[in-house]
Amino acid sequence: MVIVGNATSHPIDIKDVTAAQDEYDVYAHTLAKMVLKRETTDQMVSYLLAVEADKMGLRTDPVRAKRVVSKLCEFI
Repeated sequence: MVIVGNATSHPIDIKDVTAAQDEYDVYAHTLAKMVLKRETTDQMVSYLLAVEADKMGLRTDPVRAKRVVSKLCEFI
């Protein structure tokens, strides 16, 4: 799960799986760097969607990705 402030993205429901608690760490770190670099909203949404599709093998959820990025951008 990616949590920064009130922005939460949990594309695979692993919140109760102890062995998977660090599943999103590398993605969260990359996203945090993108926020700090002030990359565009579209770039960050694209990153989240690519992670969902390419790394996790999931169908993407653009609405959730946009919501998470929007909340993250409130902090900068």
